[in-house]
Amino acid sequence: MAGPAFILNRYTPIQLPQQLNPMPREYLKKFPQFSEEDEQRTEKHIAVFCNFVENINVEHLDVFLRLFVQSLDGEARKWFKGITNKSIPT
Repeated sequence: MAGPAFILNRYTPIQLPQQLNPMPREYLKKFPQFSEEDEQRTEKHIAVFCNFVENINVEHLDVFLRLFVQSLDGEARKWFKGITNKSIPT
């Protein structure tokens, strides 16, 4: 099982609290993924993602941010990993 340091390193561009809230159960079943660079697809993904987290009742910012990172794939994921560490406060 991965420890807290590993988990925090997965999200290095985000300033996460040391004490992370638990992720929702079974969120991956209907989890929206995004990997395209098209601006309309980007806006659609953000809308779909926001609806998703609202539907599963995400209440904590750290959970929202970690879920969003996990929704990125392909070029979008590469872009995220290239951002400066701890440069995203919210």
